Amino acid sequence: MGKRSRALVGLGVLGLLLAGWGMAPEAARAGQTLRILATTGGAVKALTEDLIPAFEKSTGVKVEGTFLPQEGLTQKAMTEFVSGAPSFDAIMFETSWGGRYAPFLVDLQSYVTKAGAQYDEADILAAGRKMGIFEGKTVGLPYRTLGRMLYYRKDLFQQAGLPGPPKTLPQLLEYAQKLTKGEVYGLGILGKQGFGNAYEYGSFLFSSGGEWWDRQSYQVRFNDAIGVRTLGFYADLKNKYKVVPPEVTTWAWDEWISGAKNGRYAMTIMHVPYATQIEDPASSKTAGKWGYADAPGWDSLEQGSPPVGGWLWGMPVETKNKDLAWQFIAYITGKEAQLKSGLNANAPSRRSAFMSAELKAKWPWADVALRSLDRGTPMYNNPEELESEAALAVIVSEVLLGAKAPQVAADEAGAKLKQILEKGGRLKK
Repeated sequence: MGKRSRALVGLGVLGLLLAGWGMAPEAARAGQTLRILATTGGAVKALTEDLIPAFEKSTGVKVEGTFLPQEGLTQKAMTEFVSGAPSFDAIMFETSWGGRYAPFLVDLQSYVTKAGAQYDEADILAAGRKMGIFEGKTVGLPYRTLGRMLYYRKDLFQQAGLPGPPKTLPQLLEYAQKLTKGEVYGLGILGKQGFGNAYEYGSFLFSSGGEWWDRQSYQVRFNDAIGVRTLGFYADLKNKYKVVPPEVTTWAWDEWISGAKNGRYAMTIMHVPYATQIEDPASSKTAGKWGYADAPGWDSLEQGSPPVGGWLWGMPVETKNKDLAWQFIAYITGKEAQLKSGLNANAPSRRSAFMSAELKAKWPWADVALRSLDRGTPMYNNPEELESEAALAVIVSEVLLGAKAPQVAADEAGAKLKQILEKGGRLKK
């Protein structure tokens, strides 16, 4: 056995992958340190428990991680990017930050192209791939791709005599009215003002044919006829029809998930991987009672297209460890790691993961989840998204609280979005 062959055997499966990507095995030699910056919580459960240990064992490389909540992560990243001396070699970032980070990140397309069939770019879900592209530049590769699907209580549907999941949003309301009984409400939503609530409203807006703005012309659409109608529909769920729990304006993700576990509502349009928590009999009173289906559209089931977003990995231009950073990114976004992470509550970005017998056994909803990613509407990732999302978070919350009429709120939001897009040079004044 030659020296190269012995080296590859020593590195195991990952060593073979690295060689397949056109890298000498010595590029992953023991004793090196890779510094990463990542988020906290469920998004990194599989990363910290499975993938990083596997990478370290296979390569001998020490992964030194800094894990921060979203706000802390973005503040640290931007401060260090601007300083020109980032303290990390690879960064995990949420979709909406792609445009803001783009000037500071390496275009990974040349690495992907060089890796060829071994990395298998075509296996990445189109929705995930789009998340990491800004103005033609591959600023990140997808690790966690979040689609949204309809969750519904099969037992409550049967008791109410409902034939199956709703196919349109008006039918969703009709069913929610029939399912609202006593302490159980027909529908659960994330209604707390802050990071996320504007996109959770997007499950209704995008599935009605609406947008924040046209992605080509940047003409604002939030307050067009579709936008006003959808915002009014959303507010009426709580204020007129009272089919959502009254406390939803205090619900962020944890409370929303707990509501499902504790039987507070009968339906919701929720992120795909949260089903793993809701179906956990050790912590959920409703485990085994849920069915899963495509999210409804306004006029038809086919129109349903909730937001698709997630988390990506990128490489700072300033890092001196580009080869090592690429090895890490290629592994954790590759086929083997994506399947492994999906088995530990991640939302994979690879079609092969969803098609595998292992994931389907673990996720009986895998086929629905895959369709949710193929059908969904990608979140915005240009630099104006961040200020826009913050503004819309306030507007959506005000309408849900009944503080502003939908038409007034939509027009205020439209004017604010127009101002933001003009300031960013997307629209002419």
